[in-house]
Amino acid sequence: MKFLLFPFALIYGAAIRLRNLMFDLGVFRGHSFDVPVIAVGNLRVGGTGKTPAIIALLAMVPSKFHLAVLSRGYGRSTNGWFEVATDSEADQTGDEPVLIKQSHPDADVAVMENRVKGIERLLGKDPKPEVVLLDDAMQHRWVKPGHLILLTAYHQRYSSDYLLPMGRLREHRSAAARADTILVTKCPLGLSPSERRMIKDELGPKEHQEVCFSYEEYPGLVELSTGNQVEWKTFTADQALLVTGIADPSTLLLFLEDKVQSLEHIAFRDHQDFTESDMERILSQFRMMQGETTLVLTTEKDAQRIAKWMQNEKFASLPVYVVLHRMQWFEKDREIIEKRLNGFIKAYSGNDSLH
Repeated sequence: MKFLLFPFALIYGAAIRLRNLMFDLGVFRGHSFDVPVIAVGNLRVGGTGKTPAIIALLAMVPSKFHLAVLSRGYGRSTNGWFEVATDSEADQTGDEPVLIKQSHPDADVAVMENRVKGIERLLGKDPKPEVVLLDDAMQHRWVKPGHLILLTAYHQRYSSDYLLPMGRLREHRSAAARADTILVTKCPLGLSPSERRMIKDELGPKEHQEVCFSYEEYPGLVELSTGNQVEWKTFTADQALLVTGIADPSTLLLFLEDKVQSLEHIAFRDHQDFTESDMERILSQFRMMQGETTLVLTTEKDAQRIAKWMQNEKFASLPVYVVLHRMQWFEKDREIIEKRLNGFIKAYSGNDSLH
């Protein structure tokens, strides 16, 4: 099948190369701003952990700075500018911006398709943001970020993938040269020094680039209907139905295999807008496997859209638990990222030539 799709990948690749060439030659010009702009993105379609990375990076920037995040707001029903509140509906903003706002309530979080106009709107606020993070911005070259972080998942690295539709790459591997930092996400906790070196050699970073590594952490659960938190050490379930609408649930599935005796999985497409028929499918599957300690598990992202159906009497009895998810740094990598980001922010704010 890949061979049949090869001609289409060539056509797609040629169009992307031409677009990038227009930016590289200055025919198309990216916009710079008078605040530090940190962009997070990927080459591969979905599944690299951009939202957890944004949340982790926000926590890394010194608290003295007023922060802002701008996202496209994929999967929302609204258009144009929309400022996200902690109680915003996922239908209005997209599921990921709400998660970001809930994790950092003091940060300004907004969605807008046009990133240039979106940043301009953010900078018009009072107080004015002092650092702006752009979500999913690798291909949005109309904004010229001061620091670009490229994510690639440990088990699906861009270095062994192909262009759409033959593979899952949005643009050619060589586009990785635009990044300032390459972050390998979803690594095993026991990542060895030799494997680090192997991955770095495979990615082939440029002189200006640093390759860092992170892993996934699932610190506990929250009962969706009550908001009560549950620790894994007190978690008891002989059966569980996992419901996901994310691009890559493989890391979560691997983790849950050690927590649940019998695990079934319903996988929806990424950013699934759960309908009543979807919920009926979940309810039907749950009833077929129901035991004394059978639960429905889902992700924080999916819970944003499932929550509204819990008000419906038909689904209110479903025992839905949300698996909490965090991106964590290996200690050495935390130090590297923190030094690079804080050095960039300090240099930017103190050097007029960088404005």
